[in-house]
Amino acid sequence: MGMRLRPCVAVGLAGWIGLAGVAAGDGGLAGFLAEDGRLRAELRVRDGQHGMVGETGTLWVIEPSGAYRVSSFINQEIGPPQREGTLSAEQLERLAETLSSQDFAHLPPRIDETAQANPRVISVAFGRHSATLVLPPGPPGELDQLTAGQAGEAGPRGRLLAVVDAVLEVTAAE
Repeated sequence: MGMRLRPCVAVGLAGWIGLAGVAAGDGGLAGFLAEDGRLRAELRVRDGQHGMVGETGTLWVIEPSGAYRVSSFINQEIGPPQREGTLSAEQLERLAETLSSQDFAHLPPRIDETAQANPRVISVAFGRHSATLVLPPGPPGELDQLTAGQAGEAGPRGRLLAVVDAVLEVTAAE
């Protein structure tokens, strides 16, 4: 006698298997993009600079549906969205392709430069995996200028910045 699953159990099991692929580090496109064109998890990019008041910066949040918001933050307090919208199916696929091609699931959790006081910290989180790049302090620069010159370079730093660059591209103000 063969085993048959009820439709709701089968759908639930398929979703769990998909999320397990993200958690286990499945680097293929299916590990980041569901069959319905939604991201398999929320994607967050945080660009912060440590200083006298703590950490200040910008946070990008992209929901699996494609809804996104860009907000500034001070420490753990996130301000109202400065920009928000909804990404197209093509933009979500582009993000998933970037996460896959940059092997995001296998980036080390921490990519350190020379650790100093008041570092700039750029982190990307997708599902249960996150990677953080710690940069030396310096004058605050635009994140797009930083990624433009270094995204896609060999090594973890370039791979992480390529993901950040893709997020900046799809959430840019029109």
